[in-house]
Amino acid sequence: MLDNFILSNGLFQATMNYESLPDHARTAALLQRVLGELPMAVLLCKAQHTPDGRVKDFTVTLINQAAARLTGRPVQTLTGKTLRELYAPYHFKSFFIKLLRVYKTGQPCTYEQFMPSSITPENTNSWYTLIISKFDDGIMITAEDSTLRKEHEEAIKSLAYRDELTGLYNRRYFFEHVIRMLALARRRGWSVALVYFDIDNFKEINDNYGHPVGDELLREVAARLTPAIRREDLLIRMGGDEFALFMPDTPHDKAVTAAKRIIKTLGPSFELSAGNHQVKVSIGVAIQQGDNSSLEELLRQADVAMYQAKTHKNEQNHEVEVYTPDSKSVPDA
Repeated sequence: MLDNFILSNGLFQATMNYESLPDHARTAALLQRVLGELPMAVLLCKAQHTPDGRVKDFTVTLINQAAARLTGRPVQTLTGKTLRELYAPYHFKSFFIKLLRVYKTGQPCTYEQFMPSSITPENTNSWYTLIISKFDDGIMITAEDSTLRKEHEEAIKSLAYRDELTGLYNRRYFFEHVIRMLALARRRGWSVALVYFDIDNFKEINDNYGHPVGDELLREVAARLTPAIRREDLLIRMGGDEFALFMPDTPHDKAVTAAKRIIKTLGPSFELSAGNHQVKVSIGVAIQQGDNSSLEELLRQADVAMYQAKTHKNEQNHEVEVYTPDSKSVPDA
């Protein structure tokens, strides 16, 4: 399969061919030595022109061992090959557009390419940073492994958007992500639902057993709820003992069903270090049906409905309330 290895994921194979530089044998030898010691893959290609002067392809003239190691095959097998021959047909068109732009304008192009484990020699998912530059009557392409940097970036992003205690997304992610989802819902005419809930009498748990036990309960609640929600839904720890479930493309009845599923999922007692504990929650549901309400308004409505659930739970044993214009706001403290 690698005999016809494709530069489909931006990994370029290269070969060192002294005959391609007949008048500069000494320079070629020095270049070979320098390129051979570089950790990044390097590929030089010469432009091929049609009779009317248009660029139709690029021919490999020089590459280094780093590129060959990425392909798992000898560099000599690629001498004189065109990029069209080496590149996957379904990726070549967009890649060739980048090559032509660089060749015509002289402006370098930098982008990142993901390479799945199925075609890497190490059988690992990898990221590469590619730089395409104009070089004489052709182009130079370098490919450098950027997997570790991408992993560091993802780790930093995770710290910014994840709740450290539960591993759920946090309030910051909620506001950044859901704003975009609301805009999409308006364009597509979706109904969206926000299910907002907290743990009843959570303060008493902290007061009676200490904050470590309260933290333990929050972690267990998150762990129990995570597999119980749809893949497209977003479960957030908003802070303290408050959680939110954002549900795109969800009508009223399905949102209420999801709220009742939360109650059922949290019904069995939790085995904590301080003993078993039964959890009760109060849930408010707000629905937006293609209107222009802001995220803040949707959140306010869900919070009002949650307060109504707490009030009606004591009066009528209601645990879920759906916001209506008649819902009463939380009284001022």
